Amino acid sequence: MSRSNMPSGPATVGSLIAEGLRIRGTCNECGHKRLLTAEAMAEMAPNMLLSDVHRKMYCGACGSKNVIATSETLREVRQGRER
Repeated sequence: MSRSNMPSGPATVGSLIAEGLRIRGTCNECGHKRLLTAEAMAEMAPNMLLSDVHRKMYCGACGSKNVIATSETLREVRQGRER
């Protein structure tokens, strides 16, 4: 996708779904990382800002709520998603 085709404004759950991107949760306590499934993302409000998603997340390894949410990049999608 060229820069001219990039969406403007903050990323939302809906804009990430439309681009075929997923949300990655990273635990600040133990370092565990996980990509949210498309099904989990579909259950969220499409207008929810990516910057607010962390409030709904917790670490599946240690249970911490100290989790950050980022989106995967187009480069990662092209190279193959992490497992």
